[in-house]
Amino acid sequence: MDGALNLSELVARTEQLTQSGSANYGHWDSTRKKQIINDAQYEVYKLLVETFEEVYFCDLKSGITATNGEINLDVELPKPFYRMIAFQRRITIEGGDFADVEVVTAREAWKITAPVVERWFVIGRRLKTDWTVTGNEYRIAYHYRIPKLVENGDECEIPPEFVEMVPLFAASIASLQAKAKDDYQHFLAEIERRKREMRSAASNRLMNRQMSVLAVAPGLGGPNNGRIWIRNTFT
Repeated sequence: MDGALNLSELVARTEQLTQSGSANYGHWDSTRKKQIINDAQYEVYKLLVETFEEVYFCDLKSGITATNGEINLDVELPKPFYRMIAFQRRITIEGGDFADVEVVTAREAWKITAPVVERWFVIGRRLKTDWTVTGNEYRIAYHYRIPKLVENGDECEIPPEFVEMVPLFAASIASLQAKAKDDYQHFLAEIERRKREMRSAASNRLMNRQMSVLAVAPGLGGPNNGRIWIRNTFT
């Protein structure tokens, strides 16, 4: 990825940010440094998922079938599952290829003893339903988790335009652990400023872009030979 930073580069940037402060991250052992970088990467990852919704770290898997009313997400999805975006069932009604399927909490799913609509719920790493789903075919759009950084050359998957937030979060975590209150407040203020910029960018993107899915998932037939087409309209 162009502009990506690897683990050793993120460590070096965090050392630069903290070298004049009380935390002095550069003097810590490599295991502790690595853990803080991964914690910081996860914070930025969550922020991007929550702020931009379906822009980053998204994947689609189709052709899924259930076994005894259960879909094992670790088995069926090619990437580690983080959060559901959409869950749909293939239908045979003329003029349509997929129908949304409701995913609710287990408590909500069990409120009605004999539900009149198909409902699923997430338990751990599994999707489950009490509905009879024999032979049904599904597709799942989801956010996937990005991998932890282990080796010095491992590249961070945070987009280049936001990757500098990782050492910022790492510096704030290091300062908090070192009980360097003033340093922590300094980094926190900069993080909050970057968050505002991120939210503004996400808001502008939402306002200026209209997306419409014109076909269905690969391999499932339908118009355009089963391809997904995204049409963007900018104002």
